[in-house]
Amino acid sequence: MMASCQLKSGNELLMPGSDEISALIRKSNIIYDSLSFQSGIPLVPPYIANGVVGGSFDHMGFQHTPNKGTPNGRTVFGYIGHYYMHKPTTRQAQLPLAWITAEFADGFPFVNMMDTRDYRQELDIYTGVLTTSYNLFGSTQITAFAHQTIPNLFIMKVDRQSDEPGRKMVITINCETHKTQQSNIDWPPLPVKLSLEVNGNRANVVFSTNMVDTRWSVVADNGNEITLSDNNLHIHLNDGENILRFIIHRDDTDNEHLTTLPYHQLLALHTGEWEENWERSWIDFPEDRAHHIWNRANYYNLSNFPVTPEKALIPTGMNTNIWGFTFPQDVYYVAENLTRTGHFERYEKSMQYWLDILPEVKRYSQRIMGIDGSYYPWTPPFAMWDEYEKDGVVGTDSYQIHNPAYVAAMVWHYYQRTGDKEFLKKYFPIMEEVWRFYSQVLHKSDRGTYDVFHDAATSQDERFRQIDAKNYLDASLSAEYTLRNYLLAAEILDNADPHLVEKAREIKKAGLERDALLNQYGYYNTFEGDDRAKNSQKHPVQLNAITFVPMADHGLAQPSVTAWKNRYDLTHQARKPISEGWTYAAFALSSSRMGSPEGLNSDLSAIQYCAHADPRWIQFYEYTFWERWTLSTAYYFVTHGLYQQALSDAIVQDWQGFVDIFSSILPQWADQRFSFKGLYTLHGVSVDGVWDNGHFRIVLNPNGASELPLRISRGTRKIKVSGAVNDPETIEPGEKVVVVFDGNNPVIIRND
Repeated sequence: MMASCQLKSGNELLMPGSDEISALIRKSNIIYDSLSFQSGIPLVPPYIANGVVGGSFDHMGFQHTPNKGTPNGRTVFGYIGHYYMHKPTTRQAQLPLAWITAEFADGFPFVNMMDTRDYRQELDIYTGVLTTSYNLFGSTQITAFAHQTIPNLFIMKVDRQSDEPGRKMVITINCETHKTQQSNIDWPPLPVKLSLEVNGNRANVVFSTNMVDTRWSVVADNGNEITLSDNNLHIHLNDGENILRFIIHRDDTDNEHLTTLPYHQLLALHTGEWEENWERSWIDFPEDRAHHIWNRANYYNLSNFPVTPEKALIPTGMNTNIWGFTFPQDVYYVAENLTRTGHFERYEKSMQYWLDILPEVKRYSQRIMGIDGSYYPWTPPFAMWDEYEKDGVVGTDSYQIHNPAYVAAMVWHYYQRTGDKEFLKKYFPIMEEVWRFYSQVLHKSDRGTYDVFHDAATSQDERFRQIDAKNYLDASLSAEYTLRNYLLAAEILDNADPHLVEKAREIKKAGLERDALLNQYGYYNTFEGDDRAKNSQKHPVQLNAITFVPMADHGLAQPSVTAWKNRYDLTHQARKPISEGWTYAAFALSSSRMGSPEGLNSDLSAIQYCAHADPRWIQFYEYTFWERWTLSTAYYFVTHGLYQQALSDAIVQDWQGFVDIFSSILPQWADQRFSFKGLYTLHGVSVDGVWDNGHFRIVLNPNGASELPLRISRGTRKIKVSGAVNDPETIEPGEKVVVVFDGNNPVIIRND
């Protein structure tokens, strides 16, 4: 494993210093004050989490809007290990642990902007701390954070000075969270069994669903006592500084010391981790839109992928605004950004989950699909695998056979960007078992090629639900991508199943059937016999060889190029525009990778046309329309993650098998200044750089790599290279070269 993350960039003279880095990151802080509300822009409740605990908080610094269906996201306190099963369907979903509200002792309204003065709320994404301050019958400041290095700990500090005794603040921790779920949800939870024990300033709680017992505590200080009524905890705050600690009790952590560690020490440990993470990777874009999308996405990634192995990311995080379960493809779309930004430790921790469930996945594959190998489910259960879908699938989406490829891809992509052979060896069983699955749905045809077919399979394009179709394009590309990467990994490790290797070689040589999919427009249909009109799809699966299963020979072939050029003809009302799920984010990623600044600009323009994000670029919705309403599906991190990929790739990309720098710089950036650090790419090389009105200086940090295939796509001058063993004095813009590193010394590329 390389030690690249600790290396200096080698270009400190051009790159911002530490103080400047904090300032450029904080340009994307989320700030509300009294004047901002007068602009008419609705509140998006800030998100505070660490991948284990956390959630969103409202404008008062608490969680007064816990119900599903809240347009900009509900406010609840979540824990990744708290979930239940809906027995009739066997659907498993995460359930909020609590929601936290406040009131005055005399019953006077607390959610009260009309009497509030000196209001300000700020989420500092550089330190992961939310601060809400105002004067409401006394000065109030609430500071909240989900601890980055102690993932089972959440802290709230309330500084309060009441103007009169009746306006003392009372905090209520509401525990009957099943009430917050939508009444029309397809898998309503049963009431949670509660056991609450209060002893002075401490409450010990056990929440029991039909799947798990969650043990947690609330500890107060400053002489505050906790009381209990109607299964809710109440804390009558004294004036002064009040520290509330929310502690999840887990077998893998030491819990009791968390009750006594000083607040300032806890805060320093937390903010220090955040600052170190930001020093690793950032981009300072020359426009607010890109800057906010990318840097806030980076904040959310660090908020959702913890420093310990956990269950997989829920698409809307701890809020569970939409579904309370995970999807392999959704995790993949977000996790790709971790390897691009050098957060390899968090990525590796997240991969442990997919390896741990491998035995259950193999049994599931046999039970649901009737074949060997690893068919990672469309929505993997949290536990009790043999109960899940035991009497039939929860929906036809369970048969989307493109899905397992993304789990295998996560293994291979980590290796591509680290060269960590031990990691590859540990996680290779995932790749092998996924290929074993695909090898059994590929069948030799009379044409000499291989068809993809399973009698239950369905497509990633969810607007078409036919079962029993042949050669679904998304499944075909997923199978081929898995095959190719499996052969590469098998050659490196030399311990693969020889039968599977031989079959992979045979199928690769013969090829998978695609000609039967070619339509009159010059691009592929989504399956053999698909005769639907244009704009009939939900997702643009014709772009998958560019985006999700990148294969340059297919992605740059005419059918893919034609599909990309005509991408607004693929999906439902794309020109209006409507974005069903992550569709427009996939358009943006494809345009970025095709080296089209104009195309990327067009795709990005659609975000606000169809209200795909809030006007301040804080979060993305899952399903949005020109009519500017959404399905109350806020904080859809999946779409946000794809847009982050698109913006990273505009500057540094590697999907074609070489590193391409500046291939999709937007026209409005070209005469501006921007800088970036820690964009990781092939072989573990990290790229830092500054662009200033066409002049640039790039640093390639080898981090143990020996060489790097490279192209600088933009520029009008000769490009100078220094520090490489094969030191070409100059290279031309657009010329492909191989840079050979001199040990672990950086290579400098410039045109100034």
